[in-house]
Amino acid sequence: QLQQIEKWLFANARPLEIAKWNLIFHKGTKSDLIDEMLKFQNIDGGFGNGFEPDIHAPDSASVPSSEAILLAQDYALDLEADWAKKLLDWYENTAKDTPAIWEGVPESLDEYPHAPWWGYTPNSLDSKFKPYPNAVVASALLSGTSSQRLLGEKIAERCVKFIFEDESFDWYDTHSLERLFNALLDLESPLITPEVITSMNSRVLRSVC
Repeated sequence: QLQQIEKWLFANARPLEIAKWNLIFHKGTKSDLIDEMLKFQNIDGGFGNGFEPDIHAPDSASVPSSEAILLAQDYALDLEADWAKKLLDWYENTAKDTPAIWEGVPESLDEYPHAPWWGYTPNSLDSKFKPYPNAVVASALLSGTSSQRLLGEKIAERCVKFIFEDESFDWYDTHSLERLFNALLDLESPLITPEVITSMNSRVLRSVC
């Protein structure tokens, strides 16, 4: 069965996914994976160009850029590397004083193929805070420069508040909160209290169910 999966993957997948597969199963290198990943990074430091396969717009945006953070965390890539520093700089430079902090998708979204659940509506995407992608971004900002850490801590505080709110959420929001949760645990952050742990466990259980 694994051989059948590999045959299909090698015939149909992007080189990026093949590099992931090779790293896990065929002694591929992180360098090969990074080389493929960086083909999607823009000169401004953000990611676009279909890195998130549901969004083919070339412009940098928060959602595809957060997927680069997830990939780096999943494969233990160096977040001190130049590409990662440029990515965190992009997030810091594009943060806005809005509830959402960043728009998830670029304004050019509808000019390119994209999944039907993604859409761009001016002045609406910044009206509500969501853990995805903000919690993912915060998990990386917490290891950045001093100003980036401050931004990450601000977002982390908002995410912890969200855990106690009765806002609707999906499994990807929970997954994003888990990424941030683990980063805060590693840093022994005072934000992680027994009450927060209990509430987070409830979120996970509700998502699984």
